[in-house]
Amino acid sequence: MKHIVMCSFGKDSMAMLYTMKEHNIPIDEIVYVKIMFDNKISAELPKHEEWINNYAIAKIKKDFGINVKTIQANYTYKDLFYKEITRGERKGQNRGFPLLFGSWCHRDLKIKPVKDYIKTLGKDCIQYVGIAVDEQNRIAWEIKEGNKMPLVDFNITEAQTFEICKKYNMLSPAYEDFNRLGCWFCHKQNNKALGKVIHMYPNLYEKLEELDKDSHIKFKQKFSVKDIKIKLLKEEK
Repeated sequence: MKHIVMCSFGKDSMAMLYTMKEHNIPIDEIVYVKIMFDNKISAELPKHEEWINNYAIAKIKKDFGINVKTIQANYTYKDLFYKEITRGERKGQNRGFPLLFGSWCHRDLKIKPVKDYIKTLGKDCIQYVGIAVDEQNRIAWEIKEGNKMPLVDFNITEAQTFEICKKYNMLSPAYEDFNRLGCWFCHKQNNKALGKVIHMYPNLYEKLEELDKDSHIKFKQKFSVKDIKIKLLKEEK
């Protein structure tokens, strides 16, 4: 039986990892899914990306004696954005931005690489997923055969995950600016987070704006990337 820890380097997965260590739960592999916006730009917020590469991976190696295994889809967000639709009413058009529900980005850039990798390990495999006990919607989604959620098992809340990460000096500095970490181009993040991307990483937001003209689907249902920027800058005045 292989014990695989899925690691995003966010507060939940870091707290899960060290909670497993405290309770002597076996760990065979620590797996990180790397998502790319294009061939050069990562999906991670730059401060989080730097922390992962220059600190967190090495500390995990020191603390657990395990090298983090990085897996990645064969395509980028932009690859899939411009992928041609081959059937239906939109045949011949590109995919454009993902829909709010049933997002192709999460399915194809994160879930599929994980499934493909797990298949190579055989059936005797347990995946450990970092979800806090007070995240009921996410818990329901991850209840499936072969998955375990140590933070749920040990009744650890989101607030407590911060404290665990601080205890082991494994809290990403990106939390100084953002409440939640994820892809900087995620259409599901709130406008407050998008506003921070606009101000802190304007070059990245410009990359997102460039996609506006080529998408038949608005970035946030009713609002384009440009609309959101205009709205947020206007509210700041």
